[in-house]
Amino acid sequence: MPIKPDLVLVDDEERILRSLAMLFRPHYNVFMTTDARDALQYVRDHKVHVIVSDQRMPNMRGADLLREVRNVSPNTMRLLLTGYSELEAIVASVNEGEVFRFINKPWDAAELKQTVNQAAEISFNLFSSYPQAVAPDSLLTDTGSFVAAAPEEGILVIDDDAEVVKAVREIVGPAQAVYWASSLDQAFAMLSDHNI
Repeated sequence: MPIKPDLVLVDDEERILRSLAMLFRPHYNVFMTTDARDALQYVRDHKVHVIVSDQRMPNMRGADLLREVRNVSPNTMRLLLTGYSELEAIVASVNEGEVFRFINKPWDAAELKQTVNQAAEISFNLFSSYPQAVAPDSLLTDTGSFVAAAPEEGILVIDDDAEVVKAVREIVGPAQAVYWASSLDQAFAMLSDHNI
């Protein structure tokens, strides 16, 4: 990664934000906030590689924030930080592709750093290889004219290596939608949301 990735930290407790920021400031551009709405606006205005959000917050649950982030910036990797036993909500968030990973409080610093680094690397690859993360709206024919894209089947790549996804997208080209899932749970969610 040639430049510092952008990392957003969201927690309603300032001391937790300060602790997290100390871990990541040397290697990331860190934006931290106690307000989920501020975080969402920041993601709208900036290219954010990774967002780490607490699950329990007063204005918006972390899973709900990460769902909104996915809609605004699909290439942003989303991590959910939780100290509560909301297993059903967390599993649903992971299954629906809203969350890349979840981290338990209290966290292990080395494991958290490794997870965020992995998420940042994936996000960098996604932003560079597929910046818009959407299926093409039209196709260019051999004669140079455009035709409307039919709701064709897309290709689903199930792999935790972003380079594999990049290679498939290069082979297929822009005329075919390529979807990516890094786990089987994400794959099942993709299968229900898209024509694969």
